[in-house]
Amino acid sequence: AVSVMDSKAFKEQPITRVSDALQGRVSGVQVIGSGIPGGGVKVRVRGTGSIHNSNEPLYVVDGVVRESGLDGINPEDIQNMQVLKDASS
Repeated sequence: AVSVMDSKAFKEQPITRVSDALQGRVSGVQVIGSGIPGGGVKVRVRGTGSIHNSNEPLYVVDGVVRESGLDGINPEDIQNMQVLKDASS
């Protein structure tokens, strides 16, 4: 399954991080804050269970795999985001 979020969904709101744009807008995606103001966040797609591998999602931006996740991406530069929710996508 693939969910697509267009920038129109968050352009009018004052968000500073890309994870804020995902919060509550894409089904099956959880954004979990650290509880510290300005602290990091964890993004989970379809639950948190993994036996052998990391629970971190794979981020590909403009065809490049990002090791640092969503940090450092300006939300103003995003046209749309696609969230692939399973391995067959």
